[in-house]
Amino acid sequence: MKFRTKALVSACLLASQASLAQASTDAAPPLQLNYKSSPSNAQPAQQPASPISDAAAWLRLRPEVSFSRMGGHGLDPVVRGQSQQRLSTRMDGASVLNACPNRMDPASSYINPAFYDQLTVIDGGSTVAYSGASGAQLLYERARPRFNQPDLRGKLGASYTDNGVGQQTWADLTAGSQQGYLRLQGSRDKQGDYHDGDGERVRSASDFSSGYAALGLTPNEDVWLELSGEAVRGDDIKYAGAGMDAPQADTDVLRLRGSVQLHHGFFHEVSGELYQSRTNHAMDNYSLRTLGMMKMLTTSSADAWGGRLQGVSHLSRGKLTLGVDHENGRKQADSFSGMTAMTSGDPSTLQYLTWPDAELEQTGLFAEWEQRFSQQRTLKAGLRAEHFSAQAHDGNQALRIGMADRTPDNVYKAVYGHDSERDSTWDLGGFIRLEQRLADQQMVYGNLSSTTRQPDATELYITRLPNSNMPAMSMNGMESWVGNPDLKAERHNQVEIGVRQDGLSGYRAAFFYDRVSDYILRDRARGQDDVVVNNTSLTIYRNVDALLTGLEGGVWHQQGAWRYDAGLAYTYGRNLDTDRPLAQVAPLEGTASVSWQHEALTVRAGSRFAARQTRVDDDVTTGSAQDVGESPGWISVDLSAQYALTRDLSVAAGVDNVFDRTYAYHVSRANQDPFNPQAVRVNEPGRSVWLKTEWQF
Repeated sequence: MKFRTKALVSACLLASQASLAQASTDAAPPLQLNYKSSPSNAQPAQQPASPISDAAAWLRLRPEVSFSRMGGHGLDPVVRGQSQQRLSTRMDGASVLNACPNRMDPASSYINPAFYDQLTVIDGGSTVAYSGASGAQLLYERARPRFNQPDLRGKLGASYTDNGVGQQTWADLTAGSQQGYLRLQGSRDKQGDYHDGDGERVRSASDFSSGYAALGLTPNEDVWLELSGEAVRGDDIKYAGAGMDAPQADTDVLRLRGSVQLHHGFFHEVSGELYQSRTNHAMDNYSLRTLGMMKMLTTSSADAWGGRLQGVSHLSRGKLTLGVDHENGRKQADSFSGMTAMTSGDPSTLQYLTWPDAELEQTGLFAEWEQRFSQQRTLKAGLRAEHFSAQAHDGNQALRIGMADRTPDNVYKAVYGHDSERDSTWDLGGFIRLEQRLADQQMVYGNLSSTTRQPDATELYITRLPNSNMPAMSMNGMESWVGNPDLKAERHNQVEIGVRQDGLSGYRAAFFYDRVSDYILRDRARGQDDVVVNNTSLTIYRNVDALLTGLEGGVWHQQGAWRYDAGLAYTYGRNLDTDRPLAQVAPLEGTASVSWQHEALTVRAGSRFAARQTRVDDDVTTGSAQDVGESPGWISVDLSAQYALTRDLSVAAGVDNVFDRTYAYHVSRANQDPFNPQAVRVNEPGRSVWLKTEWQF
C-alpha cells in the first residue's frame, strides 16, 4: 500500500507542543520525564542510569507503570491497569502504529531514547487535546534547538552490557544560527540473548539502526518551521514469549511542524503539525528458530497520516485553547503457510487475511479553558467532539483453502452473526478540574472526566479461524482469534482526587475510580448473548461493564548530598458483568532508591518490587484465560555510579539485578499468542554489568 500524502494550506503553520518549546534552551536539557496536567504525578523522574534500547523502559522508575515482556525488545507499558491500545504513543507529535497483530512492535519499540529529550505522560482524563487513549498519552519529544550565534553542538555516546552482550552507539549533531538549524542523529543497537536469574537463555536478541534529519527555519523570534524525517530498521528480533520471531521491523516518519507568535488578534499563538508514518513488519517461525512441520509467515504494514492545528488565546486570568486534529490509520496483514518438506523458500499459501486492509479514521474538535480565580485556586475544563469511522476494505475477499471459500465477512458472521459493516459515530467527552493550593508548595485537586476509547483494528477485524464452516470445532488444538466489527466504544467515567507537597522533601498521593461502560474484553467464545459460537479455543471480543480503581503515591527527601525516594501503586480491576477480576492488571508494585552526589560523582542504589498477584482471570472454561496464572512477589536491586571526567565528558557503570534474582512482571502477552497456545511468562534479565560513556560539545 502506497503512502498517502496530504497537505494543508501554507497558512496552517505546523508546530510542536507548547511544553516542548518551554523545555528548549540554548543547551539541550537533561533527559527527564514529566507528568503533565496531573499534579499527583508531576514529579520529574530521570531516565534509568543503565543503558536502555527500548523507550518504554524510560518509565521503569515510576511505580505507577508496569510492563509486559515478550522478548528483549518491545516492552509494553501498563498504566493504571490499561495498556496496549488504551495508551497512545507519539514521536514529536507523529502517531506511529504497531504493524504486528500480536504486538511484537509497540510504537515505543521504534524510539531510540538517546534521541529524545523529554517524555511527558498525560493521564487519559486530564486533557481533551488528544484522541485514542483512555489510559495515557505518551509524548516523546525532542527539544527545539536555539542559537544566539552560529555554532555546532553534538553528543556522542556508547554503552556495553555483558548480559546479552548489548552494544549501543549513538551520535547527535546540530549546526545552526539565529535563522535556523540542521540536526542529524544516528544510532546502532545490537543485543544478544540474555540469561535470567537461573542462568537460562531467553530468546531476546535484536539488531536496530536508526537515523534522523531535521531542517528548522527561525527567521525571527516569532516564527518556527521544521521539516524532519526519521527511519528505523530492525532485523532478526527474537521473542521468547511467542511462537514466531521478527526478521523485519521497520518504520519511516515524515513531519512538518511549526508555530507562530501573534501580537494582534484573538489568538496569541497558532501551532500545528502534519505527519506521515509507515511501519512494515514480518514474523515467521523458521528464519531464526528450528523448523517444525509447518512453515508460517505473516507480513504486515501499518500506515498513518494526520495533523493538528490549534490556537491559544491568553485572556484575563485565563487561557483558552481551540483546536482540530485528524488521524487516518490503515493496517493490512496476510498470513501464509506451507509444509516444511514441500516449501524450500517462504510459504506461499495465503491462509488468513489477518488484518483485511482495515482503515480507521477520526477527526476531533476540542476546546480547553484554564481560569485562575486567585493565586490559590484554578479551574480547568475541556470538551471534545470526535467523529470515528472504520471499515475492512478486504472484508469480501475470498480465500480458497481445502474445499471451502472463506472471506473475513463470512468469518464474522459465523462467530457473531454479522459482517464487517459498521456505522460511523460522533462522540462527546470532557473533563472539569479544580486545583486548590493550601500553601506555597502544597495543593489538593479533584478531577471529573468522561473519555471515549474507540476499538482498534485488531479488536474490530482480526481474522484467524481455521474452519469458518464449523467455527465451534477445535482444529487439533489450534487457537483461533476473531475480531468483532460490532463493538461499541468504551466510555470511561472517572473521578480522581489527590494531594501533593513539593520541595526538597515532599509527597504525593492520588485515588482514582474509573467506571467503564462497554469495556472491550478479550474473551473466550462460550455462546454468550452476543456470540454465536461455543468454542473455548476461540478468542473473541465483546463489550462488558468494568471497574478500574486504585491508589498511588510517593515520598521523597533531600538532605545535603543525600536523596531518598519511594513510591507505591495499586490497581484493582473487575468485570462487573461476571464479577470476576479483569485480566492483565498488575499487583501492588513499587520503587525505592537512595542516592548520594558530591561534586562530579553520583552514586545510586535502587530497588523495584512487586507483591504477589492472586486476582487473575486464567480459566479458559469460565473466563478469558488472558492471565498466565497467579504470580509470586519479587524484588530486584540495582547499583550505579556516574562520574563527570570533565564538564562535557561523563562515564557511568553499574550492576542491574545485583542478587541475580529470577523474576517476571505479572502482566504478560505470551498467553495472548495464537501461534503458541501454551502460556509462558518471560523472565527479566539476571545480573547485568554495564558501562556507558557520553561526550557533549
